[in-house]
Amino acid sequence: MGQGSGRVTLYNQQRPKRGGGGAPPFLIKTEIYIVPGRIDETSESSNRRATNRTVKVQKLTINGQAASRQWWDEGEFDFPNGVITYIPLKSNETAILASFYSPENRDAESAIVRLHNSFKLR
Repeated sequence: MGQGSGRVTLYNQQRPKRGGGGAPPFLIKTEIYIVPGRIDETSESSNRRATNRTVKVQKLTINGQAASRQWWDEGEFDFPNGVITYIPLKSNETAILASFYSPENRDAESAIVRLHNSFKLR
């Protein structure tokens, strides 16, 4: 787990110490951070930046809050696929949970959805 700049980064397993680009196929990376703005502003801004990669958008409820989730693929980074969940918070802020994985990891999406659905800020 790492953190900095108000962002927490989690991995589902030990990160390899090698470089060279490309993540191991079964590694999942999740970043959690809070941004100013309402959920509709935050998710719309993200939609405009990622429309060429967004494959699905879902409205859902997490801990009694109306949330939004996006799935995208064909990213240009070490983790080409992602699931991003936006959860509104008090004080005009939005929690963003962004998880990234390789398409070879067929179990990634269900694990990511379980993690995102369990989010609670205390």
